[in-house]
Amino acid sequence: MVFADRSTPLDQTGIVVGDLFSRAPETMRAVNPPMPGAIERWLIVDHWGSYVAVWQDPGGATHVVRDPSGALPCLSIRSSRHVVLASDMPLLNNMRPLAAGIDWEFVRQLIVYPHLRGRRTGLVGIEELLPGSKLTIDRSGITTTSVWSPWAFTHRTLRIDDATEARERLRATIVPTVQALLRSTRKPLLELSGGLDSSILAVTMATLGIGTCGINLATPDAEGDERRYARLVAERTGLTLIERVVDGPDRLDIARAPLPHLERPGSQAWLQAWEHALVETAVGQGCDAFVSGTGGDNVFCALSSAAPAADLLKLGAPGAALRTVSALATLHGASHWQVGRYAARMAIRRRYRDPWPRDESFVVDAATRDPPDPHPWLTLPRGTLPGSRSHARSIFATYGHRGGSERDPIAPTILPLLAQPVQELCLRIPSWLWVESGRDRAVARQAFADLLPAAIAQRRTKGAVDSYCVRLVEQHLAPIREMLVEGHLTDQNLLHRHALARWFDAPRAARDLRYFRILTLLDIEIWVRDWLGPP
Repeated sequence: MVFADRSTPLDQTGIVVGDLFSRAPETMRAVNPPMPGAIERWLIVDHWGSYVAVWQDPGGATHVVRDPSGALPCLSIRSSRHVVLASDMPLLNNMRPLAAGIDWEFVRQLIVYPHLRGRRTGLVGIEELLPGSKLTIDRSGITTTSVWSPWAFTHRTLRIDDATEARERLRATIVPTVQALLRSTRKPLLELSGGLDSSILAVTMATLGIGTCGINLATPDAEGDERRYARLVAERTGLTLIERVVDGPDRLDIARAPLPHLERPGSQAWLQAWEHALVETAVGQGCDAFVSGTGGDNVFCALSSAAPAADLLKLGAPGAALRTVSALATLHGASHWQVGRYAARMAIRRRYRDPWPRDESFVVDAATRDPPDPHPWLTLPRGTLPGSRSHARSIFATYGHRGGSERDPIAPTILPLLAQPVQELCLRIPSWLWVESGRDRAVARQAFADLLPAAIAQRRTKGAVDSYCVRLVEQHLAPIREMLVEGHLTDQNLLHRHALARWFDAPRAARDLRYFRILTLLDIEIWVRDWLGPP
């Protein structure tokens, strides 16, 4: 049985919940599905979208595929007689009332391996069908297989080495993707930061004639005020720009969960003022969708390492590697010697210690010993270049930040730069093309240079919220200290109580990166308390 909106496509072959678009250039609409045996390829290769597809084959097996972008959530709970899948926790709970039980192994992995989103959720018995995965239910039981992988697009045979071709194909991919995703919206609200990624969306929407309004959210700190850049884009595109200065961190309720009873921690506490401003504006303007350039840094390969030069060294192209070393030195303000040394180290490395970056700060030693759960995208194919590895995993990390925000009940959030066609195309573009001329995201800059204001296409600076986050912690120091030092995470022997206390009680430098670690741990503690209450 499938329960869905009345507009959900339905035919004799199966059901697609969500939006499905054809890759054929002459149409965006999905074409009629083939016989059951070919549906998987029809979905993954011939189409893309934001969907969960369900069908039954002639042998009686039921199959469920979730789209590779993960735009439509898919949670599941199983019993001896049933498999229930739903797009959010309230729906899942309505289908089968749940007795909340925290999965502490999930919490441990979330603390030690940040941004890694796997099948396990924070509640015992509830799993997520991973993007690009297929669930099969037949007489022999239930199996899950991966039907899409980012590594398929990093293979050398698919590499787009020519810079001109890369630029042309990127633009030719982003424009119809934006058109398809926004075709059914009436008045989308674009989060226009003034950075490259949201500006590309703004000029693309203007080119397509998609009427919209933009919102720029500035912090009281100068480093988080990008209004001058957003105004340039608004003048170029003609969109109506709404400017809001978000509340100071002193006005936040730092103990409030973004949404109650989520299956995993939702949006970060420091984003509370951003979310409130977005919701308020969308409701006031009558907007029916949020549009964001989230993930642009990731998909456009903004790496902070020497990996692009290392890739060329591994490929036996020393001349091109030297040019890329020079570009990276310009980009990161480092010496050629530093970049070259790091690139050489990466090029000769034969194996990686961990399948995913670890963060052991404030963590009890025993909690760091076990690796993360297996994930189909954590296994590197033989011959994967360091830059391709970093690029794909950077995109993978964006999956850990989707959903669970205050705006979710108001309208859908559309992330065009993380759509399947854009991801696949960007993964085919080698890392060194993204840093040409000492600019990050160089292919994207050049692809839209004629549409963007010059100050946007050429800018080297980037807005930041570091000062805002530091002030948030300092202004709420006592309650944050109490929540973490005397919280569930320390009671479960996951966090080191005395190490946390020492950090809170000692003098702290404004550039101490552990401020951001504290905010991450706070989000997890807030989520646990939402289910269990204070310890």
